[in-house]
Amino acid sequence: MSPRHRRRSTWQQRLWPVLVVAVLLGFGIASALSVSSVDSPGGPGTDGIPQTLPSGHASSKTPEAMRVPAPGAGRSPSPTRSAAPRAGCPGDSGPATLTVGNGGKYPTIGAAVEAAGAGDVIEIAGGTYHEVVDIRVNRLTLRAKAGQTVTIDGWNTLPSTGSQTRGLITADNRTGVTISGLTVKNSLRHGIYAGFASNITIRNSEIADSHDGGILIGDGSGAQLECNRIHGNNSAAGGGDIGAAENEGLTLFNYSDFTITNNDVYDNDEEGIDVKNGTRNGTITGNDVYRNNGPNIYVDGASDVKISANRIYDARGSSKAGIGLAVESGGSASNVQIYNNVIWGNPGGGVDFWIGRYSNVQVFYNTIYSNGRAAIRAASGSVSDSVARDNIAYQNPLSAVSGFTLQRNVTGDPKFVDVGAGDVRLRAGSPAIDAGSNGPATDFAGVGRPVGRGPDIGAYESR
Repeated sequence: MSPRHRRRSTWQQRLWPVLVVAVLLGFGIASALSVSSVDSPGGPGTDGIPQTLPSGHASSKTPEAMRVPAPGAGRSPSPTRSAAPRAGCPGDSGPATLTVGNGGKYPTIGAAVEAAGAGDVIEIAGGTYHEVVDIRVNRLTLRAKAGQTVTIDGWNTLPSTGSQTRGLITADNRTGVTISGLTVKNSLRHGIYAGFASNITIRNSEIADSHDGGILIGDGSGAQLECNRIHGNNSAAGGGDIGAAENEGLTLFNYSDFTITNNDVYDNDEEGIDVKNGTRNGTITGNDVYRNNGPNIYVDGASDVKISANRIYDARGSSKAGIGLAVESGGSASNVQIYNNVIWGNPGGGVDFWIGRYSNVQVFYNTIYSNGRAAIRAASGSVSDSVARDNIAYQNPLSAVSGFTLQRNVTGDPKFVDVGAGDVRLRAGSPAIDAGSNGPATDFAGVGRPVGRGPDIGAYESR
């Protein structure tokens, strides 16, 4: 795999020249490192077949069941859940062609992967599996058996730091891989790693407590990441040394045509969602992204990206923004739309530009409130041909930003329903009602705009 996928986050660190060295490793990597499955934290099961564990969570949860109460540290509470745009993610159905675990043909996931061919579906019985899964065929599906909890646990020992395998599940140079309903945790490296990979789907899964990033997908096209919980990753950086962990909670590197939808991304020790280094043409929508040690969402040298209907809050660190934009590798990027988001409680501000050049950034119909710095700020670098319009900026300033045209933003009291309880919908008499122009077709909650004479400024359209 190219070592460039290892590039560590350097948000608000001193920027050194970035040297990208493409080193293609040879093929023929050893097959899945299948250690016996385990039935308890004490060690591997003696028969190699995992025991069914008590269900910690359903293998294919609805997004609402996956919500984590938010936020912490005594800052502004979450907007009303009933107003949040949460849609379910369907599980994968259809017949399995290979079965793993209790009642299945294969004792380990790796054994089934070794036997699989292109187009196979591997269904995994509930239990905990201590192994590295190296996918070496295209169009392969790994899924949990319906209603059962499947955990791949690296015990903080797998994969070996001396190996060429960088994820507890690895899908390098693959296309058409689907991972559904699995828990992947305690990786000594990344949770899921797919370099030079295309058409990758990860849904209804939990990726937690990896030493490096939770998920990295790089140098390809066509990723769909939906209804996952991604948390506690980059733990090697937990002591404050961000150089100790590679990548971020969820990373796309030089990737095109992607959707990141209805995920919970939180408590990672680097950025939460990071689309970087030439990533382009994708959407980040309907996610809860919070308490990450970096901008919760970071757009680093990515273009043609839409960020909408997310709840983005409580970034950790005095300089960390809700959404950060930069071009760390130098050069420029363009065409980012940020709309219908609710952004609050981030010490570094709502939307922050750091380094490099961005053009044609549109920030519109967001509710940005109670952040530690300005609603929109450009700390350094440059922004041009950009607009911020029809936003609510409350309890955080919104003043002139070089390169931005400001239009119809509400900076006084917007008359929220109950800001103390985090309900930032509009009540009667709000100056934001019917005051916008050219709004998105729907609001944060999926309500059609406009309801009245014109669209309401901010993320919510009043009923």
